[in-house]
Amino acid sequence: LRGFLKIEEKIAEFEGNAKEQQKIKTVIHELSEMLDNETIEIKPKALMDKYAGVLPKNFFADAWKQIEIALKRISYLLHLDEQDDPETALLVQPMVYGNYDKKSCSGYFYTRNIVTGEKQLQGEFFVEHFDEVGAEGNDINKINPQHLKQLQRLAQTLEDHQKEIRLIRFTIEKDKLWLLEQRQVMAKSVQADLQLLLDLNKRKVVDDGFVIRSIQPGQLNEILHPIVNLASVKKLKGVSGGIAGAPGAAIGRVFFSTEALIDAYRTAQQKNEDKRLILCMPATYAEDVKAIELATGVLSCEGGYSAHASVVARQYGKVSLVKPDMKIRGKKATIGSLVINEGDYITINVPYYGDCQIWLGKAELIEPDPAESGLLELIALVKKNMKSFHVRVNADTPRDAALALQFGADGIGLCRTEHMFFNEKRINVFREMILADDLASRQKALEKLEVMQKEDFYSLFKIMAGKEVTIRLLDAPLHEFLPHNDAELTSFLNYLTGGSGKKSSKAISKAELVARINTLAEINP
Repeated sequence: LRGFLKIEEKIAEFEGNAKEQQKIKTVIHELSEMLDNETIEIKPKALMDKYAGVLPKNFFADAWKQIEIALKRISYLLHLDEQDDPETALLVQPMVYGNYDKKSCSGYFYTRNIVTGEKQLQGEFFVEHFDEVGAEGNDINKINPQHLKQLQRLAQTLEDHQKEIRLIRFTIEKDKLWLLEQRQVMAKSVQADLQLLLDLNKRKVVDDGFVIRSIQPGQLNEILHPIVNLASVKKLKGVSGGIAGAPGAAIGRVFFSTEALIDAYRTAQQKNEDKRLILCMPATYAEDVKAIELATGVLSCEGGYSAHASVVARQYGKVSLVKPDMKIRGKKATIGSLVINEGDYITINVPYYGDCQIWLGKAELIEPDPAESGLLELIALVKKNMKSFHVRVNADTPRDAALALQFGADGIGLCRTEHMFFNEKRINVFREMILADDLASRQKALEKLEVMQKEDFYSLFKIMAGKEVTIRLLDAPLHEFLPHNDAELTSFLNYLTGGSGKKSSKAISKAELVARINTLAEINP
């Protein structure tokens, strides 16, 4: 009825009958308010009586008469709109809406869970509704068992044919199922894709080679990090874009300095509160590593993938996002219309593929599990099909080395020795070596570092148990290790003069120290 009235309104517009057009527009508005208000009981006979004078004569005589009138009026409209050339056509077809009775519904579903890859339908159905907007949905798995089995068979048939997760829309009219459309799904996790491929492989739908070719190596990064359950962010305000520094997802309270974050972490420990924190700074340096290690993620606005914040975050398995358009002033950050104050919870999402996102508030995260994600199965599949499959990892700590063995690594391909000195207890010794102004002072500092490195290398060799370990000699970007604020300068001077222990060195003023640091300054655009 509403659709036909819109045709009449358009005809009045083309005929230049403004009075008739306004009359029909008022009727459409009134009718829409009635149809969209679920509290109003609509009686078809009352509608017929009410609008009989607005519509063409005999419109309500029967269904065939309605089709005849509709075709004539649409043809007339096309003529008025000068679209009556030979290519113009009208399509007449039966339609189901899912709102006929209580045994009717409309709905949609994904052929499996788009986050975990679990082989269970994910979606909703709407009883006695065609348009799902404003309607209360029900879990698709609670639909009539007979129809659920039909939908499950349909889902598997489509997955077997398309070899990917599909979105399906359907209608059930008077207890009969009708498929309306099916299409590709873009917003899904790598884990979901992998689980589907492994399932197809187990059922001999695809061979091992198809599985291996279908997953890009870079996508595996996502499986090793938490991912956001997108259903949990629908009501959160957010922004998109930025440069991915380290993939994954993180939730935490925001702090704008290393000192503030460490204080918040210690307070949370003492009070047994939430210790999830996010460091937000224009850029980070060596003195900020201790905060990055405690944080769940890092949000910065300078540099890019190779910036200090990104590199260190990847080393510690933290999430890192560089947002060049972020403005930080004091204890507040602004990204477009999104305002983040110190202490606010935010959620950072850095997928390997697709746009990065920040939401104000706490989303729901799904933590990685190599066994459940299918990653270990994929690795086993690759090893089975490749005569020589050797993986050596980047590892600088015993923890990283042990994790690498769990994934079947054949050794360490790169151990970056400079990363061993980010530790708060070691960094001043490393700074002493960098800033030494004579060979004797530098040798003295190196002797201290040698003891530390021997311990580190012994632990790595012990864990790797005879496997190859490649060590890169010191290749440090020196400026990243030097003090960058007054607090760090004071701490280092205190160390040099023995104020923080029994260390000693010849006295040096703050001005002299700053001058030496400036000679080693670098800029990485």
